[in-house]
Amino acid sequence: MTDWLNNDFGNIVAEHNSIWKMKNGSVGKAYGILSPTEEAVLVKEQFGVK
Repeated sequence: MTDWLNNDFGNIVAEHNSIWKMKNGSVGKAYGILSPTEEAVLVKEQFGVK
């Protein structure tokens, strides 16, 4: 978590999956980080915004 306070999100996938497991997740496991372009497409598709 200290990394995040320093804007270092290089471990985001592992952190996401740790929380996901603690919450007994069954959908939404992370496998990688989206590029800015991929993220913009996802946001537009899911939320209808840019």
